[in-house]
Amino acid sequence: VERGLRRFDLGGYFDLIVAAEDVTRHKPDPAPIILAVGRLEAQAATTLYVGDSTHDMHAGRAAGVLTAAAAWGPFPRQALEATRPDYLVDSPAEVGSLLEAGVR
Repeated sequence: VERGLRRFDLGGYFDLIVAAEDVTRHKPDPAPIILAVGRLEAQAATTLYVGDSTHDMHAGRAAGVLTAAAAWGPFPRQALEATRPDYLVDSPAEVGSLLEAGVR
């Protein structure tokens, strides 16, 4: 992850990275998201989790955060819709629009 963030100069956009080695249980278990919310001292009910898989959406729902399914990822749109995310976004710009609208 860190190599990719450096390569595309994206590191400044993230306050925290939770990687596989940070938890013993992995998605679709909510442990990584719960850890991130705690480390950021955020509130789950006002946290937006963006993911591109059904596993992400199940983990987000179980963690009690708002979920946004990224339809540009590897999972078919219908599969993402079936997880009933709070939002279904077709581009990263739509995530930005959600944040500008006050969704956190």
